[in-house]
Amino acid sequence: MLFLFGSHIEESKIQIKICGITRRTDLEEAGMLGVDALGLNFFPKSPRFVSHEIANQLLANWPQGITPVGLLVQPNRETIENLVNSVPGLAWLQFHRMEAPPPFPIPRPWFPAFSPANMEEIQNIHAWLKAAKL
Repeated sequence: MLFLFGSHIEESKIQIKICGITRRTDLEEAGMLGVDALGLNFFPKSPRFVSHEIANQLLANWPQGITPVGLLVQPNRETIENLVNSVPGLAWLQFHRMEAPPPFPIPRPWFPAFSPANMEEIQNIHAWLKAAKL
């Protein structure tokens, strides 16, 4: 899996993000590991899916200094706007399985995630990023 997380991050520093936080105990334990970001999964078909209500409860106890990220799969504009309005504590959005960059403004900083299986798919990522101006 390839994540591209923020242009503001120092190139020489490796950033660590743990995704799939579903419980407060997970949040607390992950927070003690010194990670840079923790992700909440809003893909309903995932076993790590969290509702907007649970996400807001987790965000109320979010560890300081750790970036909260909302993960979406092939989101449309309505899904993104609904998420950021319902879960305002998310600092970043992570998009999976996007065939092309979103053709509309995104109300939070965002980054794509890719799962390349071969060199051709890696080259397609390069073209995607160029089109997205990332």
